[in-house]
Amino acid sequence: MAVKMRDKIRNLHLTEEQVTAMTPNELYALWCKRTLTKITQNSNGNIVHQKLS
Repeated sequence: MAVKMRDKIRNLHLTEEQVTAMTPNELYALWCKRTLTKITQNSNGNIVHQKLS
């Protein structure tokens, strides 16, 4: 579970200070938040993950 949380924090580019300033409820909301991605294939045939806002 800790590895998944670390990866989530890295993916969101959060600093240690930002994470330690969060309340447990804010951290839980961050954990539950999903990042929407669009998966497509480019002209070279490679799979591309595009983040949607």
